Amino acid sequence: MVNPIFIPVAALGMAFLLPVLERFGRKTVNVLFFLTLGFFTAASLIWLNDFFMANSPVLRVFTAGFKPPLSINLQVGSQEAMLLAAINVLSLAGAFYLLPHLNVTGLKARVLFLLFTLGMNGLVMTRDIFNLFVFLEITSIASYALIGMDVRLKSLTAGFKYMIAGSLASIFLLFGIILLYQASGTLNIDGMIASGVTLNDSPLIQGAAFMLFLSLFIEMKQFPANGWALDVYQAAHPGISAMISAGSSGAIFFALYKIFPLAGENWYLAAAITGSTTFVISNLIALRQRQVTRLLGYSSVGQMGLLLAALGFGFYVNRGRDNYAFILAALFFNHFFAKAGLYWIAGIVKKERIEEWSALRRNPVLLFLTGLFILALLGAPPFAGFWGKWALIMNLGREDTFWGVALLLFGSLLEAAFLLRWFGLAMRGATHDDIQPSPAVREIFVTGLFALISLTLGARFGYMRLTADLWTYVFPLILAAILFLFEGFSVYLRVMASLVVMLFFGFYLYPLEQGLAFYFSLIFIGGGLLMLLATLYQPRRSAGYYPLLVLMFSSMAVLTASKTQLGFFMNWELMTFSSYLLIIRGKKSRKAAWLYALFSLGGALAMLAGFSVLQLIRPGAELLADLAYAGEYGGVIFTLISMAFLVKVAALGWHIWAPDAYAEAEDDLTAMLSAILSKAGIWGLLLLAVFMGAP
Repeated sequence: MVNPIFIPVAALGMAFLLPVLERFGRKTVNVLFFLTLGFFTAASLIWLNDFFMANSPVLRVFTAGFKPPLSINLQVGSQEAMLLAAINVLSLAGAFYLLPHLNVTGLKARVLFLLFTLGMNGLVMTRDIFNLFVFLEITSIASYALIGMDVRLKSLTAGFKYMIAGSLASIFLLFGIILLYQASGTLNIDGMIASGVTLNDSPLIQGAAFMLFLSLFIEMKQFPANGWALDVYQAAHPGISAMISAGSSGAIFFALYKIFPLAGENWYLAAAITGSTTFVISNLIALRQRQVTRLLGYSSVGQMGLLLAALGFGFYVNRGRDNYAFILAALFFNHFFAKAGLYWIAGIVKKERIEEWSALRRNPVLLFLTGLFILALLGAPPFAGFWGKWALIMNLGREDTFWGVALLLFGSLLEAAFLLRWFGLAMRGATHDDIQPSPAVREIFVTGLFALISLTLGARFGYMRLTADLWTYVFPLILAAILFLFEGFSVYLRVMASLVVMLFFGFYLYPLEQGLAFYFSLIFIGGGLLMLLATLYQPRRSAGYYPLLVLMFSSMAVLTASKTQLGFFMNWELMTFSSYLLIIRGKKSRKAAWLYALFSLGGALAMLAGFSVLQLIRPGAELLADLAYAGEYGGVIFTLISMAFLVKVAALGWHIWAPDAYAEAEDDLTAMLSAILSKAGIWGLLLLAVFMGAP
């Protein structure tokens, strides 16, 4: 196993060596630069394999031959290995993406990039709180310099603001460390936690804890101390913004995660409130943003707020139970890879305002990747964010923390509003006479790699969460993926392939259906087959049309076979997102599709809230049949869940989306929405009537 001390040794050694070797030319410098980053990546992937495949023990390294508190110690366990692998893959891919920018800015930029990567690695590995301060300073100073090397005025201004905010955070952190060291007699994080130093009610100790956590809250860009961060995200090169948003913020969050046990219950609650507030307010303000990188900045701040809220709730209501580790990992890695990908795409497109992103239509690959990353941030299945958010909301319901449920779900709806507005403008905005985005192969490669990693992680987290009827619930995604293989062929062949997979799926579901469920599945499968045949009247269909149709029909069919709440909700979301992506294909459907998505997602989030209330009455409830035990909360649960179904049937008051969506969608899709999609809502209302009776 690779010794962790080799990471700082290699980084510092190469940082000093590169200026000496500059005389041998740029190619030599670039080779050594990428070899160093490649070594970091290989080492972290080896650790990841050792911990998850070989079940290796935690690796601890002590400097100078002494044990703490007389030495600085580094630690790599399973959690550190996961984060180090992500950070170093990001650094290697980010350097590859930034290569022309690094070549222009010169040798100093490569040295700073290595130091930036070293700082992030150190923040993850160190178990010494003063050493944590040192690595935080390395990360911050390298960040300021990388931003400031772009000599545009707004970059210099943003770098200066970052430096001032970082300096204030450093002062608070250092004072907090000094006071806690004086009280505990150790700088080792584990030793300090074991000493119980922060359990002391002394104003001095509590003030030290306040300064310690305030510094990291500032570094994590939490509300209201985050205005400077938005200027940084807007002004910096998108490749640098990707590194700061995903890598630096992620490493600082892990540093907070390590020292969080030092906090008391009041700090746990404060973190939950601060994170939830940041998530809501950042997404609310983002609704007004028209500048892409600033909009992504608000999204980044909001996602960090969501992570902080999950961390605070995990300790406050659940004392760090294992399922919160699952939640934090799912939410963290979902944001990490999706946000980096979106910043890279912003650097490729080079359009500052969201209205100008209609140029993306001329590059279907970039449009597909943009949509994929946006769906990941929204927590759509099968991405990791979906599983993490489901588990978080269920846990909060179980612990009777419904104010947290309300804040997080409201923030999620706001996030969907501005991200889908942006995507709608890319899909159906006014056409500009702009040059088609022409990404380099390396840019497409790294962006596509992160899309693949996002999907893979989502599948992995889903496998861990879907314990029953796994194949039934994921079948719609598999069928859609198969049909993507037929893109580029004639409409006739694509329709035939769609009919075959739908028939196969119908035969698969047949033994699982009985009673009313059989007749509704017949509507969804049989009606879908008829509608697919009807699409033959057009000799041309745009890419993705048939995979999305089959995904919509098959996910509706799975609703009739679903036994668990999670499986039902997953396929409800699949039906919602696939139908939205079909509606927005209409030439003038941008606003109609956006309104449909907001109503549908609002209903879905209300359903999620209803299931969380059930957790309070029946902790650990997984089956839809558990709705029968709702008891005194039956009316609340019925009302919340039924909202999703009333939206789909366009009931009075919930029908606002329907006229425009039916009018602006493609003609054959309008028939599908009216004749088939609306029946999903009726099926849902019947389920509620069967399990819960009259409201």
